[in-house]
Parts: sequence; structure tokens; C-alpha cells
Amino acid sequence: MILDGSGRFQRSNEREYLGNFNPDWNAGITGALSYGTASMGRVSFTVLFDYMKGGDIYSYTNAQAAAFGTSAITAENNRADYAIAGVDVDGNPVSSTLSAQQYWGSYCQPSILSGCSTRVKSI
Repeated sequence: MILDGSGRFQRSNEREYLGNFNPDWNAGITGALSYGTASMGRVSFTVLFDYMKGGDIYSYTNAQAAAFGTSAITAENNRADYAIAGVDVDGNPVSSTLSAQQYWGSYCQPSILSGCSTRVKSI
């Protein structure tokens, strides 16, 4: 991890690849059930399940919740200071202490979520 002169995470001026929001594949299953006869009246039930595998999603909501300390993940370490070890841009070892607010306000990894999901599309 690269730290700047003040011991905080070094931001890059380059664009970083964080993932791809497109799923690797999709699948859907439809099921139908009907009961009764034409003279009694027929009752029908149809359901559609949709599954998406793969993909990455950046959650701005999770990033803001972590930055403001309202996310459950920020309770890690009992919101105490974090000892950070890394290197500077020249490769020299650097260590610093960041408050929980400084740490979670500049760390985006928990905000990148898996795009896999199973949904009931229609009933």
C-alpha cells in the first residue's frame, strides 16, 4: 500500500480498474401451475426466477456509510485508531496512525460488491 507524506493512502492520478458491472452470464426459469376445470373456473399461477452470475458493483451508499461511521463494518477495531504500514512513492517504508474516520473515509474496497443475484421477476 502506498502512503503519502502525511501517512494517508496515496491517491493515484491514473484510472484504476475496479471491476466490470456486466454479469458473466444470466439464466432464467419460468414455472406455471394451474388448477381447476373450465366449468369450475381455472386458477393459474406463474413465477419467473432470474439469476445473474458475476459482475462487480460500486455502492456509493456503502462508501458514504463507511465514511460517516454509520456502517456496521466501521465498528471493526472498536473504532480505535489504525496502525498503517506501507511504502512511499520511492519504495521507502512508511508507517502512520489513522483515526477510524480517516481510515474509512479514504478506503473504498468494502464498497465494491459482487453482482451475483437471484430474483423473483414476476408472480
